[in-house]
Amino acid sequence: KFPSEFAAYRVAVIASSLVYKPLENRAKAWKPLEECQDLKSALEKSKSVLHDGGDLGMDPYAVLLKETICFQLNRYVCHQWDPTNPDEVILFLDQWAKVFPSSSRAHILDEMVLPRLRTAVDDWQP
Repeated sequence: KFPSEFAAYRVAVIASSLVYKPLENRAKAWKPLEECQDLKSALEKSKSVLHDGGDLGMDPYAVLLKETICFQLNRYVCHQWDPTNPDEVILFLDQWAKVFPSSSRAHILDEMVLPRLRTAVDDWQP
């Protein structure tokens, strides 16, 4: 409703600092790729306030996701996910599509999924 005021007063930055700790605590208990409707719903609702459309590295919403949700997801993908069974990651990305802006989806694919797929291909013994 007031986009210029939101930008001038950096409401997204202030709001993200207020929700960071509760989100971080909730994300620590979250088991990636398990359905977590309350966490996903809270992020979907807060996206309109926190996502300011800024550049990829400075958007408060993208930074918040990277430091909380993506941190936990990265731990799972790097240490538990079996790349020969991609369905669970594909399903996760489909179900959480509204939560992640394109920069966050690119980060997940480029920095988490693709390296694991490359390693699986390199280690493949036909």
